Amino acid sequence: MTSVNFVKILTITGIALLFWIGSRRYESSDSNEIKPDFQSTALTQKRTVALSPSLVEIVYELECEASLVGVSRFCNYPPDAKNKPVVGGYLDLNLEKVIRLNPDVVLLLREQESQVEHLQRLGIETHFFDHTSTEAILSSILKIGTILHKRTKAEGIVSMIEKRMDQLSPLSVSTDRKPRVLISIDRNTEEEQPSALIAAGAGGVHQEYIELAGAINAYNGPASYPSLSRENLIRLNPDFIIELVQKDHWRSVGEKQLRKQWETYPELKAVQNGRVFFLHEDRHHIPGPRFIETLETISHILRSNHSS
Repeated sequence: MTSVNFVKILTITGIALLFWIGSRRYESSDSNEIKPDFQSTALTQKRTVALSPSLVEIVYELECEASLVGVSRFCNYPPDAKNKPVVGGYLDLNLEKVIRLNPDVVLLLREQESQVEHLQRLGIETHFFDHTSTEAILSSILKIGTILHKRTKAEGIVSMIEKRMDQLSPLSVSTDRKPRVLISIDRNTEEEQPSALIAAGAGGVHQEYIELAGAINAYNGPASYPSLSRENLIRLNPDFIIELVQKDHWRSVGEKQLRKQWETYPELKAVQNGRVFFLHEDRHHIPGPRFIETLETISHILRSNHSS
């Protein structure tokens, strides 16, 4: 046997052992329902792995960060989350790392559902959540609060967010006078003019922000996140453009250059009237418990700059 083959056998054997250890933590009933082989109490702190920034933020809001043992590589808020062990990216979960962390529960988003089968096969309690609407985010906070024995804390968080939503002052204008708003989720910021632009469309939480603020989405097609060409943008001709800019692009390109790029579209009413706005903090991209801050910001922009 060559040394190379011997190393391969050792590696495979080691991974198999890790999977066996992980699977032994739970027992299955006759109905194949996966149940933990211990009883949780209200005081039990569940060792938790959360695989998206929004879910990690919820865990911190619930004050369960001490039992958060693993995150994805994209989790950087609160800053302490960057010190947590990383178990992969959005879809490239490292199962070996997860097993080594010995979690009681793994939290994922609906878009990561493909990972659920692998985790459940190892006997790990797994839950996935929908964060494509504000209502769904609030529901997730309550559900995760229940899972982590923090239901009362979760109810308080949801109550505060709902109170802030009730205090919003959306535009009070007739439908035919509501401003048409385009939210740019992402685009190429390295060219002289905006290109490869991805907009908030028929799905996702950002289009809901527009409606809650009392405006209309300039894009009214079926795509959740449409890719818009120059011709598409000119045809839509929004009254407002609100662009979400990734933090590193904001630092490297800067507001002056970003605004100059939009000035290559003089046909657009938003450009003509100086109604192009930039949101350049990470929280505006993340559909988590801080969504209320983004909603308040968009509402303020529209109220402060709309002519009745």
